[in-house]
Amino acid sequence: MNDSQNYSTTDSTDAAGSSRNSDYEYLKRIFENRRSTRAYSNVKPDTDQIRELIGSARYAPNSCNLQHYGFIYVDDDSTLKAIGDAATHKVSWAPALIVAIDDTRFSRGRRAGLQSLAAAIENIFLAATARGMGACWMAGFRGDDAIKKILGIPPHFEVTGLMSIGFPDDSVPHEPTVRLETDDYLHINKFERKAAELITSTNVDRWPMEKLISYRERIGSVYAPRKRISLYHGDMVDEAANIFTSLASRHTGKEGAGGRKLLDVASYDGCFIRALQKRAGELDLHVSTADYSDYFPQLLRRELPDLDTILLTPRHEAATGGDASFDFLSLVFKAEFLPDRETLLRNLARLAGDDGRLFVTSVTAGTLRAVSYRVDRLLKRANVYERNKLYHFGPYRHLRASYLEGAFRGAGWRIEERGRAGRWPDRTFRWWWLAPR
Repeated sequence: MNDSQNYSTTDSTDAAGSSRNSDYEYLKRIFENRRSTRAYSNVKPDTDQIRELIGSARYAPNSCNLQHYGFIYVDDDSTLKAIGDAATHKVSWAPALIVAIDDTRFSRGRRAGLQSLAAAIENIFLAATARGMGACWMAGFRGDDAIKKILGIPPHFEVTGLMSIGFPDDSVPHEPTVRLETDDYLHINKFERKAAELITSTNVDRWPMEKLISYRERIGSVYAPRKRISLYHGDMVDEAANIFTSLASRHTGKEGAGGRKLLDVASYDGCFIRALQKRAGELDLHVSTADYSDYFPQLLRRELPDLDTILLTPRHEAATGGDASFDFLSLVFKAEFLPDRETLLRNLARLAGDDGRLFVTSVTAGTLRAVSYRVDRLLKRANVYERNKLYHFGPYRHLRASYLEGAFRGAGWRIEERGRAGRWPDRTFRWWWLAPR
């Protein structure tokens, strides 16, 4: 072969490789920048912009090239309101909506049509990101038949997904969600058990802490930045804060040079810490948080820069904080959301000062709310995500008061005071004020 026939020159290889690397880096940036947008400006995309986005769907892989899907763009205000009323309030986030539909008559076995549509939707989302637009893929909605009626969709089409679409409101900060590492879901040549693999049971005692921490990081990073995680009902947390404030103000333990210190355990959503901040004038406390992931304390520190953090290991041990001791510890509506409570309670006794106190609240098994959750779970066969009223928190187990009190004693605590609080019938709970034995 002479030189004129050698097409694999160094210069051409380098140029092609450089171009491919540049394309990959650009595509990777689009992947990394794509996010679910939940706050939009009032500017509606024009039809040409939408046509360009929807046009990107044609390049997605699809089964047998049948392309038996469709997209309905909705920017009429009255139609959007009707769909929002029928489906989900999330429709109101954006000035426009794309309804993704799939003709179910042609791919029932492997749901190939659904797979094709999902690939097409991803193309649309990446195109929107590249154009500086925002979108949110919504699978949690109801009223499929009502949506079909509003939009005139034939019965053999499935309303597969709703996509809010528009331009992001840049005044609303965006917190990154927690993403698994590649090795958490990559299997080589055979299936491998992964720590990130979820469990369907709503019973928290069946969950290893590592899986529970991973679950809460994933789902919590979607809802916690918007303060959309709540413990039961807000007035229950407020009442718990009132009870703690009263008990702590009467406590005559030693006060150090820096004032008295409180450690809120397993803060996660931060509801109790926020409730205490409203009462800052009533108690001179330095509040710290202890959690199993630093993600949630980071969010709280945006509001409370002076908040200190102790990181807890999956064995409920303090990974940081050294020999710190606290005048007060609080475990507010968390005992029912954590496994191996006895170990946690023993470790908390080590963090309590010589005259420390532990404040615990719990919706116990005999309350109407707990019974209704148990019935609801049995009737609907709920798993940890679907039909679980507390899925932002994940799995739970409502505990008997007698079990909790036995766990307190076994872990080295004695009950100084106890009581019931909340509003009957569905907002009642128990509380305990504990001292080291």
